[in-house]
Formats: sequence, structure tokens, C-alpha cells
Amino acid sequence: MTTIFDQADELMRGVGKEEVMRMLKEQVRKNGEIIVELTKQVLAIKKKKAKRRRREQDRKQVKRDYEKR
Repeated sequence: MTTIFDQADELMRGVGKEEVMRMLKEQVRKNGEIIVELTKQVLAIKKKKAKRRRREQDRKQVKRDYEKR
């Protein structure tokens, strides 16, 4: 099983060290962007869940208040 390091080593032989480093830096940048986007999605989901939970709690409270009357 080849690792990313084996692949990078093969690339260095064929393309050159500077080009491989540029490619790796670009991949790291892209991965960072993906992580940021996924983090935004997770936060949006958490906000939706919290909002839904608050609405449900509010409904239950209104129902309890109504039943007390």
C-alpha cells in the first residue's frame, strides 16, 4: 500500500522538488478550505437543532400554561 509520502517521493523524482512542494501546499490550502466549509455546515445544523428544541420547549410551556387555566 503506497502512502502519500511514497507518492510524493515518486513525484519529486519525476517533476522536481519545488513543483512537488507547490502541489502539496496547494493541497493543504484546499483541505483547509474544505474543513472551514464543513465546520460552517456543522454549525448551521447545530443552530437548526437548537432552534427546533427551543420551539418545542416553548410549545410545551404554552401547553402547560394553558392546562393550568
